[in-house]
Amino acid sequence: MSEKVKVWIMYILITVIWGTTWLMIKVSLESFPPLIGSSIRFMVASVILGLAVWIKKLPLPLTKRAIAVYVYMGLFSCVFPFWFVNWGEKYVASGMAAVLFALYPFAIVIATRLGLPDEKISLIKVIGLIIGFSGIVTIFSDSFNGTFNNNMLGMAAILGSAVLQATVAVFVKRYGSDINPISLNFVPMFIGAVGSLLLALVFEDKSQVHPSWQGFGSVVYLGVFGSVVAFTAYYWLLKRMNIVILSFSSFITPIVALLVGWIFLNEYLNKNHFYGSFLVLIGLLITNVTFTRRKKVLAD
Repeated sequence: MSEKVKVWIMYILITVIWGTTWLMIKVSLESFPPLIGSSIRFMVASVILGLAVWIKKLPLPLTKRAIAVYVYMGLFSCVFPFWFVNWGEKYVASGMAAVLFALYPFAIVIATRLGLPDEKISLIKVIGLIIGFSGIVTIFSDSFNGTFNNNMLGMAAILGSAVLQATVAVFVKRYGSDINPISLNFVPMFIGAVGSLLLALVFEDKSQVHPSWQGFGSVVYLGVFGSVVAFTAYYWLLKRMNIVILSFSSFITPIVALLVGWIFLNEYLNKNHFYGSFLVLIGLLITNVTFTRRKKVLAD
């Protein structure tokens, strides 16, 4: 199998997985408060990744630069972004949360210009990004309102998560490109598990914990697929794809979230959903014309 085929398989995989995580987060909130749910998710993920590092005898760099990458990722890719997302989804529909996070590519463009001056961002990519995001807005146009309430605060929290995740992607692209993707995720997710738990002990009401098989199942899914599989694939792709084009996966995940809601929750699909999806696909097509091949960094 060629490198290019592997790249596109991984690209599709992360969009499908992350498209379903929004629904799973919503389900998990029925059993666990935001921080406790995140802590369990990342503990599951870090145990699996730790076993993988041990069994495969993967290198786990502990240089000052590597530790800085781990800590930065742990705080700004795990602890705070997922606290914001989980808390935001208490007040925002899962599909709406997905569209808000689709602002991630805009944050990537700005962060890339500031942190990776050698990374090319062509006009065609910007045009594709604008068209794609217009499709996202069209899909969820009926969901927007101007009322300042918990719903608005929830949306702001999710937007904040997208901005933090963008800074992490650029930071890792610049300073963590020599670390194996599995090792790269292991320590930060352990930090995410411990950090989220410590914050939960301070800020969350433990009486809101209502364990259920459905809740545990959703958290385990988020830990195994949403964290281990998707994040490892994402950072594997980060070494092989142009960072801005990779960020366009955020445009597909809301469509997947929409379909999941339609299939499992009988949510209604109107004409705006179809028109918006068409615009998203056009935007992706335009940006993929400028797909940048990356030199292979890690062995398979």
